[in-house]
Amino acid sequence: MSARRNTTTSALAAVAMLVTSCGHPHGERRSPDVAIGRGSAVRTFRPSAAPTDPAWLRTAPPSLPMRPAVDPTIAERRLANGSRVLVVERHDFPSVSLAFVLDRGICDGGTAAAIYGRALGSSPGRDCNDNLLYLHAVAADVYKTVTDDSVILRTTVLPPLLASAISRLAPMFFAPGLAARDLEMARRSLKSTLSVEGSRQDRVAERALREALLGRGGYGTVIVDASEVDGESDAHVREFRAAALSPAHVTVVAVGDTTPNDVVTLLNQYTEGLPRADVGVSACAALPAAPLTGEILVVDDRGAEQSRVYVGVVGVPVGHVDGPALDVLSAALGVSLSSRLSLKIREEHGYTYNVRMRSREWRAHGLVEVRTSVETARTAEALRGIMTELDRAATDPLDDGEFLRAKVKATSDPGGHTSVVASLLGMATYGSRADSVTRQQHVSNVTVGELTRVAATYLAGPRRAVTIVGDASSALARTSSHERTGRPQVRGRPASRRKQ
Repeated sequence: MSARRNTTTSALAAVAMLVTSCGHPHGERRSPDVAIGRGSAVRTFRPSAAPTDPAWLRTAPPSLPMRPAVDPTIAERRLANGSRVLVVERHDFPSVSLAFVLDRGICDGGTAAAIYGRALGSSPGRDCNDNLLYLHAVAADVYKTVTDDSVILRTTVLPPLLASAISRLAPMFFAPGLAARDLEMARRSLKSTLSVEGSRQDRVAERALREALLGRGGYGTVIVDASEVDGESDAHVREFRAAALSPAHVTVVAVGDTTPNDVVTLLNQYTEGLPRADVGVSACAALPAAPLTGEILVVDDRGAEQSRVYVGVVGVPVGHVDGPALDVLSAALGVSLSSRLSLKIREEHGYTYNVRMRSREWRAHGLVEVRTSVETARTAEALRGIMTELDRAATDPLDDGEFLRAKVKATSDPGGHTSVVASLLGMATYGSRADSVTRQQHVSNVTVGELTRVAATYLAGPRRAVTIVGDASSALARTSSHERTGRPQVRGRPASRRKQ
């Protein structure tokens, strides 16, 4: 006990010294012998004059090279209850990132899964508030995330306090009580998040896009609306937990200043006697083929000053051979201010402040989407500009500078702490080693020719779906070339459907 107390005290003292040494505001650096009340000399720093050479100012800086990848050594273990444990030792900083991952998400449970992910916190004999207050006291704030394919409970803690964190996190994840009070608090938290001003329009646009591309059910309807939260019963949430949670589908991830043996010993200690019933495969593992679409769906939001514009096509699942090329293509077209969509829609025409494109890969499906918000009166022009750039990607290859920048943007910092954690979370969710090193290797092998091929294959006009949330009377006022084919309803909101 004395040795443990001394270790804890030393660690906290080191953190206190680190905080103290970083306490001076930027720009107030002083030499050690010049303190307030002593001495008179103060060092000052004068910046160099800004360059004025016109030729230099017009020359774009060279692209940054791709950083060399460092393959992390991943230790894989099994707990006594059958759960998998993935550990990467990193002793360069005194912290441990710890995450519990259930490879079931909103795709398997919809609103019930979203509520369940917020309610994590009960454990035998302790309610949510008790656990969270205790973890906060040991500097282990908890973050809960529900994705399309997973539920994640995560924290970062000092190594001497790892046992304290696991003592509450392991029971709360493997055997959550899901008390009525905890479920009510989860509902309140979820509705508060979903009710943020301006976010509903984005959810409506994305959900309509997914339904158009992927159909109803599964990935097509995973976007939860605040109006659906109260309609989900406590019994249904508990049914989802019983149908989804088992050690065979749980992985514990640890990255940082610890060892695999320490992590496994602590986890076995605090999961002893917890349930180990198994469940079936994911409901998202076998979905019907996505339909093709060539229509524009407008959801009328009368009086809106801006339109949310979403353009999407069906992508590829995790592990597909075209995944890396779609990642690079998305980076080239819409990740940074120098991407093609940004240069066209933002810089050239000033239709929007921000336009983004990304390729999303899930267990059984994928989605490539472009999203932006534009002034309502200029919705049609912005949409035409997006379509033009998507078409151009299949016929106008990237130049060398665009290509290199896109490759760099398509990879995260290889070997960095955050990147390693993200890689292990992906392994926990999908079961395969899709870490940053493997990803960078695949991205580095992508060619310009592959980009034009996947652009022609996946971004072709007949495969696109478009959803717009905005004032329908103004958003498409200048699209006279489009023919009206009906007036269906989208979850109770007036909408008009037009062919592209």
